[in-house]
Parts: sequence; C-alpha cells; structure tokens
Amino acid sequence: MGCAGILKPNTCQAALSYIEEGWQMKSKILVLIFAAGLFVLCTGYDSCGGIKGDKCIKSADCMNGLLCVNNKCESQLVVQDKQTKEDMAAQKAGGEGKGVWVDPATGYKWQNPPSTHAMKWSEAVDYCKKLQHAGHTDWRLPTIGELKTLLTKEKINGCYWKAGLTGECHFYWSSSSNTGDKVFAKFVYFSSGNESYDNKTEVSHVRCLRKWQ
Repeated sequence: MGCAGILKPNTCQAALSYIEEGWQMKSKILVLIFAAGLFVLCTGYDSCGGIKGDKCIKSADCMNGLLCVNNKCESQLVVQDKQTKEDMAAQKAGGEGKGVWVDPATGYKWQNPPSTHAMKWSEAVDYCKKLQHAGHTDWRLPTIGELKTLLTKEKINGCYWKAGLTGECHFYWSSSSNTGDKVFAKFVYFSSGNESYDNKTEVSHVRCLRKWQ
C-alpha cells in the first residue's frame, strides 16, 4: 500500500508567498529553492498503508488501533456501530441480538456467555456448527490461535481472559487437533492461562466464534 499524502494548507500558503517574493526579486535561485520547499512542506506522509479505508486481510495490517472489517481498515467506533446495527436487525427478525462480545483487538465476535455445559470435542464442533445465536448461523469452534487471542498476562476477575467475557473460567476446546496425534485436541485453560491438549473423548467448555462478513 502506498503512503497517504496529507495536504497542509497553512504551510503551503506561506511557501507560495515566499515563491512570489522571490519572483518579484527576480531571483531564480530563490524561486527554485522555495519551489522545492513547497513540495516538501505541502505534502506530509503520516503513515504508509493501514490507514482508515485501506484494504486489509487481518487487523494486524491496519495502524493506530484500526480493525480489519470486510477487508477494509475501520475504526473501533465503526465496528461497534456495525455490531449495534446487527443486534437491532437480529432483534427485529426475532433473534437474540445480545450475547455477543466483539474483541476490539481482532474484530472477532464471540459467543458471550459461552455454552453452559462441557462436552466432548466432536460434540463441541457440532454444537458451534449448528448454533443459531444473535441472528447468525455461521458460528464455529475457534482454532487454538484464535482462542489464545483472548488470553491476558494477568487475571481479570479471576480469569486469564479479556474484560467483558463471562462464563466458567475453565478448559475451552479449540478446533485444532494435536500435531502428530489426531486423537487429541488442543484447549486453553483460562484459570491458569495455559495451552495444552486432551483426548477428544474428554469434556471441556465451548465458546463459539464468528468473523465479520
């Protein structure tokens, strides 16, 4: 992505007046100097890519706290506004319209609160796939990488996950099977902030995920 040029009218006006003065003095050198200065002063580059409206693949492609929504860098206020409109539309359509938390760092939409009961891994995958929640049907079980984006370095309300999340502070399944042994799947234990894996026949809690469409 290219840099975004920002015009500075006040500075440009001053530079133009100097060029006019140099012309009146019939000094070609001054005119050239001030013309070069005009180019430098009038165009400032405050960022190279990742500004509001730029194309993106993920939120890391955006700058200054912007989020990647529909492959475009947007402000958090825009994201929150879109969430509000989606909730209102869901309520009109008879959907829940609530029970969703949007992570301002990633733009991911999380089921909140999560499922109230623990289940086996295959049941968790099926549960999220069939979930109809907040007016949407495109929920899924998060990957281990997506699930770990919820982790914090310190406990918040007794749990190593981001403020705003609710539910049992326990083991949560990811959709990621253990490397080298598909009998096991990875999970995050939010009570300790650790990642590990367990046999898919064991039970863990579930928090489904969907991304902006």
